[in-house]
Amino acid sequence: MKKIWQRAAAAVAFTAVLSASVVDAQADYKSDFVYTYASSAQTLAKQMNLYPSVMIAQMALESNYGTSGLTQSANNLFGVKGTYNGQSIALKTQEQRGHKLVTVKNHFRSYPSKWASMVDYTNIMQGRHLSGAWVSNTSSYRQATRALAGVYATDRNYSAKLNAIIAQYGLTRYDAKRATTTKTSYTVKATSSKRTHTVRAGETLSSIAMKYSMPERTIMAANGLSNANHIVVGKRLVIQ
Repeated sequence: MKKIWQRAAAAVAFTAVLSASVVDAQADYKSDFVYTYASSAQTLAKQMNLYPSVMIAQMALESNYGTSGLTQSANNLFGVKGTYNGQSIALKTQEQRGHKLVTVKNHFRSYPSKWASMVDYTNIMQGRHLSGAWVSNTSSYRQATRALAGVYATDRNYSAKLNAIIAQYGLTRYDAKRATTTKTSYTVKATSSKRTHTVRAGETLSSIAMKYSMPERTIMAANGLSNANHIVVGKRLVIQ
């Protein structure tokens, strides 16, 4: 009997460790997503009279932290419907109609890159029907998320979900910081089997990581960087 209890206890302990590992892995990919895109979102949002915190939260929610089928197949981070330069993808999705969730088939914009998706989103947000989310028309990000509910998305809990993400990752700090307005350009060169990227004025490690859709820490490890802020103009980074 004692051995049976010992085996049962060991099984419970193993299950607990495994569950903890799964939770950690999930938290890790979500954090990687947020911090990979945060700086670039901040720059764009600041230039377009939007809250960076809200933009980052929408990006995380709409793309399921970059893992949704729409994001994976069409680089669409914000669930934007329609076509982009004539390109779209048809997918089934759920929408709230009254108190019911119904499954419908819609065409969503297909982008050449995630950066294009982000730029397009900021342009869409300039529509008058979304002006309730502009910084100039609000006193807090909470007013902005409230204005998006029922307008940007049919989800009745849209505002609460965005607020929860903003609180979880402390995204309001991106609202307070000043964003650079320096235009950036990208250079990618092939060196045998490796890609390289030459840092240009105004770029951050976060914006570079976003360009190549990989975590900042991956680029840091490949280049022996100990501090994400220690990149200088002209430095050539290895992109693996």
